[in-house]
Amino acid sequence: MINKEERAKIERNNWTKYKTPGCSNLHRRKVNAIFLNPVNSWEHECEKCRVAYSIQEVGHKFITEAERCRKEKGKSVRVDVVNITLGQEYEIVYKHEDDADVKEYRRKGIIPIIVNPYTCKICNEKYPIKTKKKKEICKNCAKNHKNID
Repeated sequence: MINKEERAKIERNNWTKYKTPGCSNLHRRKVNAIFLNPVNSWEHECEKCRVAYSIQEVGHKFITEAERCRKEKGKSVRVDVVNITLGQEYEIVYKHEDDADVKEYRRKGIIPIIVNPYTCKICNEKYPIKTKKKKEICKNCAKNHKNID
């Protein structure tokens, strides 16, 4: 178990990896405050509040709607929720991302929090439902198993 000073140093180090969107690297997001983005859906924002609450419930600190200081492929990346105690990023997935996006989040170590998910019968991973038609197999598994309808 780490002591308070070590934990504070880790949290500060993780916190400085993110900034307020559209500002310089000197501007930081407020810790343990939920920032809403009016572009996102109601369901997306409610799930963000649930994730932030669960992080704070275990005694960890979080930031929301933060932008990474380091750009990825020349583009700035905004993260929905970051647990700065663990350095873990969470992306709320509703209807705008597809199966490939979710797979890429998992590959990068980002935890996708899926609103209204279905579970693929082959890989047992959760993915968002984009249509009213119930899905049973994700697009990633469908590509690998072409004989599956």
